[in-house]
Amino acid sequence: MEISFTHPVYLWGLLIIPVLVVFYFASVRYSKSMALKFANFIALSRVSGGVGETPSVAVLSVRILALVCVIFAISGMTVWYVGETANKDYVLAIDASASMMNDDFYPTRLDSAKTAAQSFVDNLPINSYVAILSFSGVSFVDQPLTQEKSVAKDAIQNITAKAIGGTDFGNAIITSTNLLMNSKKAKVIVLLTDGRSNIGIAEDTAIAYAIDSHVLVHTIGIGADKDLDDDGLKLGVDEESLREIALLTLGNYYRVTDSEDLTNVYNGIVKSQSIGKNPIDLVLILLILAFVLLLSDWVLGSTIYKRIP
Repeated sequence: MEISFTHPVYLWGLLIIPVLVVFYFASVRYSKSMALKFANFIALSRVSGGVGETPSVAVLSVRILALVCVIFAISGMTVWYVGETANKDYVLAIDASASMMNDDFYPTRLDSAKTAAQSFVDNLPINSYVAILSFSGVSFVDQPLTQEKSVAKDAIQNITAKAIGGTDFGNAIITSTNLLMNSKKAKVIVLLTDGRSNIGIAEDTAIAYAIDSHVLVHTIGIGADKDLDDDGLKLGVDEESLREIALLTLGNYYRVTDSEDLTNVYNGIVKSQSIGKNPIDLVLILLILAFVLLLSDWVLGSTIYKRIP
């Protein structure tokens, strides 16, 4: 379980609490010194039942707790826990480098990926948002988060192979994470690639960023087991890196070698109530608790902790 804050700058407000504690006891001491000037203080105390003669730690505690609740609420306090959920928002990150035009998938890897991704969108729950991102040496946001399935499918259809060389997993993960930043649901990236990251942001940096942002990353390796360049260097799927990305972010790694497997993997991801990082937004709860505490403070101050002068 983790705790995050949307607006952590407001947590500086907690520094006012020690000041309020000092002010409270100083005001109680001042009030008591003024009350002692009354000649009939003893009689007045007897009539009032003796309430209010000493500072109440209970009243002070209630007021401090109410203030803490308000500060945490305006800071956007959220608790995250790991568990099963079907309530998710997604980013589909699709490799669009030149190698995705290979024809070992019909008609090409990229076309097969686009068809499977569109099927994924068709199966999304009505309350889920999805964004579309394509990447090679750089990342392109083809469609920000949307609930309109037709819009997302059009964005997928319009993806074309990029002229920019290289493959950058790190930038794709970070850009996808940023697209999910304002989501109040479990956040999932489905990253598909036929290669290995050879340019740009380090994968470790991207993984840490995704973890800190409570994003789960599923990775899919597509294509032949081995692709070699003219010098005999391996160019195929970097399964070790994709497994690590998925493992560290609590996702799964999938290896597919034909179009049918790819479609099944995409549909399996969207239909399963798999493990996710689920948020509980505490803002409203904290505001209600603060109201109840302030009401309790008023009741206590008007009854058993009523002060005299």
